[in-house]
Amino acid sequence: KVEFDKQGYSLPLPADALRDDDILQELDPLEPGGPIGCRRVLCRLRPRAARLFTEMHCCDQLFGVMGSSCDSSSPSTPWASGFARTHELLTRPSSNSNGDLVLRATGPFSWQAALRGPRGSPYAGFYHWVSMEFTADWPGLPPQLKFQTPIYHCNVAEDGLISYGPLALVRERWSQLDTVFPMLGTLMEMFCVPDAVVAVRPELSALLASDPKAYLEAAGGYAREHAISQDALLPNGPQLPFKQ
Repeated sequence: KVEFDKQGYSLPLPADALRDDDILQELDPLEPGGPIGCRRVLCRLRPRAARLFTEMHCCDQLFGVMGSSCDSSSPSTPWASGFARTHELLTRPSSNSNGDLVLRATGPFSWQAALRGPRGSPYAGFYHWVSMEFTADWPGLPPQLKFQTPIYHCNVAEDGLISYGPLALVRERWSQLDTVFPMLGTLMEMFCVPDAVVAVRPELSALLASDPKAYLEAAGGYAREHAISQDALLPNGPQLPFKQ
């Protein structure tokens, strides 16, 4: 029970777990558990988990070209898939249709996003993993983002912490109806437009100011060494989320 609570699930009560269209069928006597009359178990998602799963499932709708989005608010359609589909969402990586974004869950409220470097940037074609922690304060407060893949960028500390003006602005304007995808879109912009004003690695911002070409070459070489290629991450092309 404690573990279910920590993971965002609630164990069903015999009557309260049932909707009008729910049917619990007795297991066949020949099936394991059949002779003792076990029945299939329902697992109800708590509202916060249901909302987050819906948002992640709708990544292709909410994360446009280079992270642009016409609507940053959470989808109004609630999560309606059963246990098998929920398990698939939590165990199977998925991407948006053009492959710029790959998502995978490490827990109901802990996710990772792999962002593909935009064309024209020194990170073009390479993926960097970013962790997304949806704390107990979410959705009142935005999720916490941190780079997990090492990256050569003046706005990303060596431990992955991010200091970027436009991202700070998105966090400042955060509404509890917003999704994480505008924040990820801002990181896509950061790949192309570093912000030397709030740099956390002064030596890199100094190089960017004095010799931009050398900075870009160093960033590209670092990406080739440490980031992930598309062939390695998506050998079979984009993996769209299943349909509800």
